[in-house]
Amino acid sequence: MAASPEIPFGLMQQKKDAAVGTDFAEFLAWLAKATGLPIKAKPAATYEELDRIVASGEALLAWVPPIVFLRLDRIGAATPLVTHTRAAGVTYESVLIVNTASAIRALDSLRGTRAAWVDPWSAAGYVLPRLKLATLGMDPRETFKEERFAGSHDAAVKAVLDGSADVAGTYARRDADGRLVRGGWTEMAEADGQIHMLTTFGPIPSDLIVAHKTLPAPTKQAVTKALLSSPEGPIGPLVRKIFGVQKFRQGGLPSFGALRRAIDGAVARGLFPGAR
Repeated sequence: MAASPEIPFGLMQQKKDAAVGTDFAEFLAWLAKATGLPIKAKPAATYEELDRIVASGEALLAWVPPIVFLRLDRIGAATPLVTHTRAAGVTYESVLIVNTASAIRALDSLRGTRAAWVDPWSAAGYVLPRLKLATLGMDPRETFKEERFAGSHDAAVKAVLDGSADVAGTYARRDADGRLVRGGWTEMAEADGQIHMLTTFGPIPSDLIVAHKTLPAPTKQAVTKALLSSPEGPIGPLVRKIFGVQKFRQGGLPSFGALRRAIDGAVARGLFPGAR
């Protein structure tokens, strides 16, 4: 009997030709064993590439951020299997950060500065902060002297640390009392005590794991079942480490409607040039 065709699992990875990270490789090995399916990693170097490989069917499963999901959903290319669910009260927001040594402490002080963004398709690190600034009367195309893409949250933060950018967009997770749980800089030793949160915008819906429309229903069901049970099983600590979740919830969430309207607003203002 011929072996079943491999099922590519798309994910964002900065160096797509490098070996998949040890943690994610271990997770995929577990998922393959739990489902009995030949699942393999299909890295993408950018969110745009991730969108492309899922839309084309090169990736039949994928871990995608909300903007990529909305674009795939709009063309009917993929369906959500599970949505990441964070700890109770924890929100995921966009945040503008500056160096603590900077004199910038108010949004008005951003005029004429240099901004570092994550990726043209990053909700937290590009699209939403620029849209929110525009709604406050600060069109980013006129506010900033320079805008550039760093390629990752770490790189955007490093641009603020090394002085090549005055402000950067990244993410922040805060608890119900507004305390910072984690940010794009909190795992970086060199950023300790060097980052000031200028303002936050959010909350932003969670990431999802999606399936391409051509994936057979029994396969989707097997993967969904395994994912839903994973946070409570032996693989749970690794799942929480990789995805930053407490559990997975089946399907999508109503909150994506608000994000869709925000994206449509960004497109209408010409602030999201990557729109399909």
